[in-house]
Amino acid sequence: MRNEPAALRALDRARARYEDQGYVVTIEARLPHPFEGFRADAVAQRGSERVIIEVRSADMRNGARNRLKRLSEMVAAEEGWRVDVVTFESEAPLPPPDGGDVVRRIEEARRIADLSPDAAVMLTGSAVEGALRKLDHRRERPQPRLSSSRRLIRELVIDGLLSDAQADRLDKFAQVHNRVRHGLTSPSLDHKELVWPTEFALAVAGGRFVPIEDMIDWFHQHYEPPDVACLFYDSEEGEYMWFGRGPHDVEDVLWEQFEHALESDIGEAAQTLVSEGGREWATRDGV
Repeated sequence: MRNEPAALRALDRARARYEDQGYVVTIEARLPHPFEGFRADAVAQRGSERVIIEVRSADMRNGARNRLKRLSEMVAAEEGWRVDVVTFESEAPLPPPDGGDVVRRIEEARRIADLSPDAAVMLTGSAVEGALRKLDHRRERPQPRLSSSRRLIRELVIDGLLSDAQADRLDKFAQVHNRVRHGLTSPSLDHKELVWPTEFALAVAGGRFVPIEDMIDWFHQHYEPPDVACLFYDSEEGEYMWFGRGPHDVEDVLWEQFEHALESDIGEAAQTLVSEGGREWATRDGV
């Protein structure tokens, strides 16, 4: 859920409505098995009935819709659970950060990293926050006011612009950045832990960052698993008859289409697709 008054008001109205109906409402609830990996804006419970309440902008991106679809499909298989999506109209956004400032701060951080690791963390943190806010402007209605980077990270995950794994990397760095910014003892930081946040910031600043959900969406539009394509499987040979529709290696296709994407992001998208339909896919009919 976005951290803006319209979203909070929508959540408050939903909470009041459910409480009037006799539900006990928990805000920002972690979901139990089998919904690990999802965190609800709220959960309403009445007896054995549980409702996952998700607050979304009326103009949510496809990535957010896909995330909700996956959650809804999982919930539909569990007795006593359902999903309630509450929508709201967003406020006017803040202006986007300058990508040149993001690049400049990364370059300065690299120059002083050996001399002052804390200063490098501060500059990298500033660049990453700028990149996050720049990424936020890929939505039709970005943030209307400044919020913490950790909250923004979570909201970008909800909207499908960041994956859970990307959010974990950014959140871990944000914790280090916050300790240094507030004058606390900074934990030992391996310079390798700065590599991905730095690459992420530069990719966003340069317009090269591709959300993993977008990679997966594109792939689904052009390819399908061989069993879904109804290709003949030769059990004696132990392989499909591709009839000119493949085989296409998932990772090879992603690299060809998204050659400027981050290596770890290509790997994560490929891993998701392989878990869905194997490593080799077929082109869709008519594509």
